[in-house]
Amino acid sequence: MPQTDLGAPPATPESDGWEWAIVEVFGHRKHAGRTREEERFGAKLLRVDIPVKGDAAANGWETIYYGGASIFSFSLSDEDTCKRINKPYEPPARRSLPAPEDHFDASDDDADDLSFCAISAAAMLLTPYKPLIEQYRREREHMDAFGPIIDPTLWKNPERQAVDAIMGPLYEAALLLVLTYEKQIVKTRAALATVQKSEEATHG
Repeated sequence: MPQTDLGAPPATPESDGWEWAIVEVFGHRKHAGRTREEERFGAKLLRVDIPVKGDAAANGWETIYYGGASIFSFSLSDEDTCKRINKPYEPPARRSLPAPEDHFDASDDDADDLSFCAISAAAMLLTPYKPLIEQYRREREHMDAFGPIIDPTLWKNPERQAVDAIMGPLYEAALLLVLTYEKQIVKTRAALATVQKSEEATHG
């Protein structure tokens, strides 16, 4: 039977007979620490001094004694390895990344360019669907005008009203974006044409 002594004073490094080792005993127990043979109660026992949490200077030692018949394996090792084995598991440190620097200012030209590019991309994506959006708008106006008379059941349908309440403003906003973008394109082309004519007149 093993004997455990938490209060036993640790032997000094200068003491004879000490060896760092990894000890396995029957019963699926394994220890890593400073070992030597000692006689107790009229029998030879193996003493194992285990550095608590891998740091004996801070946490002390745990001393265990085993009879020779209990030992399954005895492997010589070194101090650093035995201390490392007894250290508790430490999860990887969690570090937060610093907040990204705000390189964009509403007053900067870069921010204006970014906003213009985003609006232009959205308008170009919606432009092919302009006929469909306009058709939906006409049908919506038709339903509001004649639905209560022609098909009151459909006009009062809660699901249709819920969908219309969501999709209606989206379609209106999409159509307004496309129309505004088209007007801006026309104005831009006209301005470029004026500038081009002015340059031709100047250099002509």
